[in-house]
Amino acid sequence: MAQLDLNDAEAAAWGQIAQVARALARKDTALQDDDMLPHPDKSKAKAEILAAHYGGQDVTTLATQQFIHGDNIVISTSELACGDPWKGILKSFSVIYRFNDGKIRGLVVPESDGKFTLSPDGQVSEGESVAFVASNHSPPFPTPIEIHSVIYGKSQVEDEEVYKKLYYKFTRNDPIPITNEFFNKDPWFNVVKSAAIVYSFNGTVRSISGREGDDILFAL
Repeated sequence: MAQLDLNDAEAAAWGQIAQVARALARKDTALQDDDMLPHPDKSKAKAEILAAHYGGQDVTTLATQQFIHGDNIVISTSELACGDPWKGILKSFSVIYRFNDGKIRGLVVPESDGKFTLSPDGQVSEGESVAFVASNHSPPFPTPIEIHSVIYGKSQVEDEEVYKKLYYKFTRNDPIPITNEFFNKDPWFNVVKSAAIVYSFNGTVRSISGREGDDILFAL
């Protein structure tokens, strides 16, 4: 085999090429090793219950423990673990939730109304009419709170005027009367209703609730 004669410059150049080739080989090996390591599944949905209320009582902690099942939120309104907080009164159950820090949604149903599976794609196993996207009406002026959803009776309040009244109540630290007059409608005739207000204060989600005839205040 003939011997290749190289001058010093050529030898140095070939030496640099060899170093680069070895570095690339090490990097390729490292990437292959990294591919073999377990990685978190980014497609995995994280279910989060932001607020839950039953008959004017906050049951968020119990709902989180009872209703989050893997990727879904599964609610059985006939098997609520909190007992009966308002005996002798027909009550509603509401939950405000989201998946993967996405769009805030909600569901409100009368008690013992069935079983509902809430999934990351926004679908509900039983009746689309009971589920909704949180209203999130913009405040009429700068404020540290953002009201996501207002529940009264067995439905979400959609009237923007009600949200404006609530923002003014917060600014003045005035009590909020739970009445048909304040919420501009009677969504459940001949039933004593409860209300829940879900909002963020400086980015932290909070909620308040009460029963018809009560006065409540924003909690900060």
